[in-house]
Amino acid sequence: MVKDYRKKVGSKTGGIKLHKELKQDFINADIKIGRDKFYRFD
Repeated sequence: MVKDYRKKVGSKTGGIKLHKELKQDFINADIKIGRDKFYRFD
């Protein structure tokens, strides 16, 4: 999910913006991850 999005918008997108853009996709996939945990994961 993240790799596909980064290919589309570029690899310089930061973790917080990635989380904001992908939040609905995470909800649809039943993935529960907060912004801070996602930022450390990225």
